[in-house]
Amino acid sequence: MVAARVSASRNSAMESVRILQMATWFGILAAWVELGVLGFRKFVLSRPSFGTDQQLSLVSDHRMFWLVPVAEVATFLIPAVLLAVAAFFTSSTRTRFASVALSASLAVMTVLLNFLWLHWAAALMLSVGVGLMTARVANRRWEGFNRVVSRSLAWLIGVVVASSAGVAYWHGAPERAMLAMAPAPAGAPNVVLLILDTVRAFNIGTYGYDRLTTPNIDALARRGVLFEQAYSTAPWTLPSHASMFTGRYPHELSADMTSPLDGQWPTIAEEMGKRGYLTAGFVANLGYCLLESGLGRGFGHYEDFHVSPLLVAHHSAIFRVAGPQKMLSKMILTERLINPDADQISAEFLNWQATTKGRPYFAFLNFFDAHQPYLPPPPYDRKFSATVSDRFRVTRRGTRSQLPPEAKTVLADAYDGSMSYLDDRIGRLVNEIERRDSLHNTIIIITSDHGEQFGEHGRISHG
Repeated sequence: MVAARVSASRNSAMESVRILQMATWFGILAAWVELGVLGFRKFVLSRPSFGTDQQLSLVSDHRMFWLVPVAEVATFLIPAVLLAVAAFFTSSTRTRFASVALSASLAVMTVLLNFLWLHWAAALMLSVGVGLMTARVANRRWEGFNRVVSRSLAWLIGVVVASSAGVAYWHGAPERAMLAMAPAPAGAPNVVLLILDTVRAFNIGTYGYDRLTTPNIDALARRGVLFEQAYSTAPWTLPSHASMFTGRYPHELSADMTSPLDGQWPTIAEEMGKRGYLTAGFVANLGYCLLESGLGRGFGHYEDFHVSPLLVAHHSAIFRVAGPQKMLSKMILTERLINPDADQISAEFLNWQATTKGRPYFAFLNFFDAHQPYLPPPPYDRKFSATVSDRFRVTRRGTRSQLPPEAKTVLADAYDGSMSYLDDRIGRLVNEIERRDSLHNTIIIITSDHGEQFGEHGRISHG
């Protein structure tokens, strides 16, 4: 009797393991098919991989070969764990069928969600139909089907690991080549370019603003050179950055909503690299400052996507297209949760700077904290009276073109809070550079790519 119970328990445990293996197998297969679809759209159909296309942005990240499989497998394992627990206590035949049907349905759904023209209901019906058919076939040949899954799973995982390692090595080639070049002359100054996304001069103290939003920037202006007549070449990120990087007007450049900056004109990073400078970029704007926007050209080291739990989840089609991120987008939270804050950008730069070993460098830091949705962390979220609830309230009550009367005041307060947080972090960054005894030989440039409107000319936001 005891032996029979032990044997039954062992069989139930094995059945649970098989269900988890099945979910992992289907998840990796779905991830590779999804990457194939997105790659076809990007490389064959020449769709842009930056900007607002969250689908194609996945294939802009060099870590996509492990991020997408990990995200999809995690998504598939959530219901699979419940089925595995059920399999331990109930009929194995039922849980077998349910596990294959569910995993196959999720795999088909994952791929179909990348075709945004297909209605979600149609995608769901098709996915369930294919899942049920797959389960019927697998159930009739369960042992053979299970052997295929068990034997090929290790190979699938091996392909994920090998491809990820290979791409990571390829991605690091520019930095290795730069380190091998002759360095700039000893004593050449470091150059740190800080571009504060969406920061307008009107809200900076040194330009006459009456609120205490930027004491650290004001102090730097008093110590350095203040440019009183500085104009942006464009009201949005990519062409403005492209002009600063090339010294050319937007009409001379290819940079546009769906076109990256091409190689017609040299960038400042390329020119600095030719002179023996180490070059690095650290960006928080994941819409138009990605490596593939063209702004990364000439940088030996460039960090755009920043690995976080939410970013990993973003690589799951179900989360990204049909799940929680949809709700987060409606709550204007997606940008603030995915885009790194000033602390992260500064930390990444300082970590990299510590590896330069005294060689002159040119570093570009893009800060996104003053950009919509203007949600600074405490205590800056209440510094100028507007609260987070106020911020959501005025947004819920109107569209960008038709906001309630108090919207201008609420949004401006939230914006100033964001400015104040960003200014504090810039002060900390400069102090840390000074603590490392390199500020005396470092040129720090602070500027913005464009401003923002709060009712001026009847407009809100920028662009």
